[in-house]
Amino acid sequence: MSELGWASTLGSGETVDAAEATLALPDLRAGMPVGRYVITAKLGAGGMGVVHAAYDPQLDRRLALKLHDWAAARAALDQLMASTVRVYGAAHPRVREVQIQLASILTGNGHATEAIALLEAARPGVTGETAAELHHDLAIAYSIAGRHTDALAEIDRAIAVLTELVGPDHPALVDTRTQAGFIAYKAGELDRAETSLRATLALAAKVLPADSTRTANTHSTLALVLFARHQIAAAELEAARAIELTHGQNPVVEAEAQFTLAQTLAARGKSGRAAAVRALALYDQIKETGPDRAAVAAWLAAHGA
Repeated sequence: MSELGWASTLGSGETVDAAEATLALPDLRAGMPVGRYVITAKLGAGGMGVVHAAYDPQLDRRLALKLHDWAAARAALDQLMASTVRVYGAAHPRVREVQIQLASILTGNGHATEAIALLEAARPGVTGETAAELHHDLAIAYSIAGRHTDALAEIDRAIAVLTELVGPDHPALVDTRTQAGFIAYKAGELDRAETSLRATLALAAKVLPADSTRTANTHSTLALVLFARHQIAAAELEAARAIELTHGQNPVVEAEAQFTLAQTLAARGKSGRAAAVRALALYDQIKETGPDRAAVAAWLAAHGA
């Protein structure tokens, strides 16, 4: 599961800006994930970026998503922040929305500490959907910064707020609970991670179709946890299920699952090279140049031709 922060939503029908420097924007296709959003169609392009129709599974709504590079996104949001404060005043809720949006982009581009400062400053007084989003994004930033206890507390708050908003059996909770499992995994809380992810799959079985691509990430994250617990056969099954559920439309999740599959096969004395090569090809497809791709490349180099 990716550690990138999620871009912030500004409301149904509005355009949301997201920075994803590792993605070649013209190559985005329907079904590809960008943060928490899933691309559904390309709407147009211009000098300021590319606009896609997207779906927000957490809040179960559709919106327009504008993507551009990190430097442009940061400059634009800094300008937006200054103008928002000037127009509305520093205490206006709109300022908090922009703070959350900017923090998400900072987290996704390796500036988690700066994102934490923004989100902590935005936290007082937030309620409803904005609060759920803030707690979620702050949990991710804390996790990346190594503040695991804080990350676990924040993701629990995100789940609590979201449950209050949409009820306990809503599809939106599948994604947030999957994130909770990943954060627990990164914290080394493997019992908690496995319990959370299995509960998430039980929820998904109630509220989503059996072949829903939205559970692919849950299965992939569970595979990571099971592999860390040396439950090799079970991890292999979960990775294979994640790959199946992507339906070839979610290269980020499939790449992660393919790499886990490669490692489980190698642990059982089989060749995992084909799965690792597939993972590397998927990362190259989305122009990933970060640590996830580097880990696959290093594994392939270590395991020879």
